[in-house]
Amino acid sequence: MTCTRRLAAILAAVAFASSLRAGEPRLVDGVAAYVNEHVITIGDVQTMMDPVRRQLVARYTGDDLVRRLRAAYDDALQAIVERYLVLDAYEKMDKKLPDWFVDERIRSVIDEQFGGDRSKLMDQLAKESMSFEDWRKEVGNHVAITYMRQMNVDEKISISPMAVRDEYEKRKDEFTEPAKIKLSLIAMDRAKGGDVSAARAMADDVRRRAAGGEDFAALAKKHSSDTSAESGGDWGWVEPRVLRADLAKVAGALGPGETSEVIDTGDQYYILRVDGRREASARPFADVQPEIERSLRAQEGRRLMEAWIARLRARSYVRILNVTSDEPAPAAESEP
Repeated sequence: MTCTRRLAAILAAVAFASSLRAGEPRLVDGVAAYVNEHVITIGDVQTMMDPVRRQLVARYTGDDLVRRLRAAYDDALQAIVERYLVLDAYEKMDKKLPDWFVDERIRSVIDEQFGGDRSKLMDQLAKESMSFEDWRKEVGNHVAITYMRQMNVDEKISISPMAVRDEYEKRKDEFTEPAKIKLSLIAMDRAKGGDVSAARAMADDVRRRAAGGEDFAALAKKHSSDTSAESGGDWGWVEPRVLRADLAKVAGALGPGETSEVIDTGDQYYILRVDGRREASARPFADVQPEIERSLRAQEGRRLMEAWIARLRARSYVRILNVTSDEPAPAAESEP
């Protein structure tokens, strides 16, 4: 299938919900997947992926757009499949959340998003052509999914102190602060006015005065063409690697408080002063422990989530239909 035909197929598949919002003639919808007794339509998928689709169409073209739209469609469809799997598992539970739990969540939403004004919520629902009953059901579904995830994933995450320490040792290079220098510089045009010798003489004079103790910042403000001139040539604390190689080499040999000779780079003269040095050092374990623990918990959460969804899927009927190709393709299917 050519790029144009593939793009057209995907756009046709994903444009359904946009046409609903814009009031345009509707494209023919179709079935994207089955999950147990649920039917997922292409429109359902597009409704979920539409914000991403708009961003992709604005940023990409051709094969790159096709690939990204396909991935966005697959991600959205997978999210809907997982949602139904979790909700079906919830419905099979003997003990469910009481109705007042959902009512409390609704009150929180009204307080947080509508300033406690229920009429504003109703106005918003009217704009979206949604009844309060349908919205309440969506809130209930969200609460149920959160409850199920908490029981089957969040409460099972356990990260030991030893695992955090081991991760720190494994990734110690990531937590090492690189060596830095506190740098000030003056940059002067090498052939200003076409007279190279005069420019060099001026650079030598400025360097002599800086090395002799004259205010480096004042000299930079007066003579430097660098963007840092207004701040007295102050570059702050920088890693030498951010400098061009010839400047980094000279800066690396300077001690704190020392001023370089005039450096001729071919187009400019530079005068450097190093005001301080910090050697490379590892961040203490105590400083990065919370960051590492959050990372490990997120990783473990993803692993537990994937395993849980895989178990739910193995006990369910799931059939994914191919909707973006001219060629017939086997549908992904699983049965309990």
